[in-house]
Amino acid sequence: MATIHLPPQLAVFAEGQRRLTVQALDLNAAFAELDKVAPMVRSQIVEPGGQVRPFVGLFVDEEQVLELESESGALPLSGTSQVQIVMSVAGG
Repeated sequence: MATIHLPPQLAVFAEGQRRLTVQALDLNAAFAELDKVAPMVRSQIVEPGGQVRPFVGLFVDEEQVLELESESGALPLSGTSQVQIVMSVAGG
């Protein structure tokens, strides 16, 4: 099972949970599972075309990911994969 770590800004959409465990073989499937318990989270992270939104960092096992699915298919996950979501803070 993979673990998705949510920042405080997104935990509000998941009943305050900062860490969610999902059973998924790839990143796209992990977000499909996340949609079941926190349907508003994906729209805050990913554009409709599958690209990660500007000012959002998405990391799988410490590797940055720019889109949920590439030409070679969805990014595979292992049973111990850690998915980290980081929201940028901007202002002047």
